[in-house]
Amino acid sequence: MTRILTSTALVAAMGVAAVPAAAEFPLGDVVVETRDASIGGNAEGTFFPNMEKDLENAIEARLPTTGLDTDALIEVKIIEVYLDGDTAIPDSQEFNQMRITANYSHPENKFVSEIYPAFLNAEEMDFVAPEGFQVVDPEAPDFYRALIAGAADEVVRLMPEKIVVTAVN
Repeated sequence: MTRILTSTALVAAMGVAAVPAAAEFPLGDVVVETRDASIGGNAEGTFFPNMEKDLENAIEARLPTTGLDTDALIEVKIIEVYLDGDTAIPDSQEFNQMRITANYSHPENKFVSEIYPAFLNAEEMDFVAPEGFQVVDPEAPDFYRALIAGAADEVVRLMPEKIVVTAVN
């Protein structure tokens, strides 16, 4: 069976300061954290203690950063993970849904800060994926990896064009 990942992104822009559309800003850093202690203290925190770091590494593998505090910042919050709508992760360690937000900002407010919520859902299916669905590599051994990869892809897809990345040597 093929695993697919759906994602729905809703835009909730927050204004800080406007700049011309032509301005570009290098990406300084990516920070991933859970919304609150409830995720880290629940089963997902026990089963997947490196979830924040895994997602951060997946994003940084796609978006090289400068490491400078004066450049643009992406802050991702893992809001919740659950199995088919149930927020209590079972002992089987399975979950197939994740909610995140991605905030794109500049530490000196050089452009309008933008926050994008996204919902990701990994499902097994044995037919062609409909429009709006992203097919995940069938070699991925579990939904955890599929959701981490899908969330990283979504953060990249939603990134405003004014943030630029430089090639890593």
